[in-house]
Amino acid sequence: GVGTTTGSIKFGDPVAEHMTVSTAAGSEQVLLVDNVFYMQIPGMQELTNKPWIKFDPSNTSDPTSQLFGALINSIKENADPSQMIKNLEAGGTLTGTDTEQLNGQSTTHYKITVDVDKMIANQTDPTMKQMLGLAEQQGLHNYPVEVWLDSHGLPLQTTINMPSLSGAPGSGGVSTVTYTNWGAP
Repeated sequence: GVGTTTGSIKFGDPVAEHMTVSTAAGSEQVLLVDNVFYMQIPGMQELTNKPWIKFDPSNTSDPTSQLFGALINSIKENADPSQMIKNLEAGGTLTGTDTEQLNGQSTTHYKITVDVDKMIANQTDPTMKQMLGLAEQQGLHNYPVEVWLDSHGLPLQTTINMPSLSGAPGSGGVSTVTYTNWGAP
């Protein structure tokens, strides 16, 4: 389905984020603070009597929190645009470059074809490596990515056009990430 995520991310260690994920089913809040995930999901308060659910990877007795520990590591590894650029350099082939305006700023627009085999070989995040491997087993060998960088080399937008793996209508999709307010507190 169609969804929109908005929020703020602090890159580095520790990563911190506040996101609102909106879909046809409603909106949920996601916080990541000091390596602990917090989620506020509509209808969950009626089930748990708490407005927020906490997933703390340091809680070794909770398997769900441990799963979120892997997600936190994946965010650290993949949400940082500098890591994304490194992964694209290692696993992609530049197919085009243009200079264009995006949201009133002059940008360099890069078009890249990602080779799934190369991306798997260079991926250090085990979760992403596994996901890419599963996609490859289902027939995904490459996919297009576009990146718009400003004059400081900071991304203003990325677009990934992921083809359908199942062949079912609507199972593929385009993911667009827009970056703003670089350096803001």
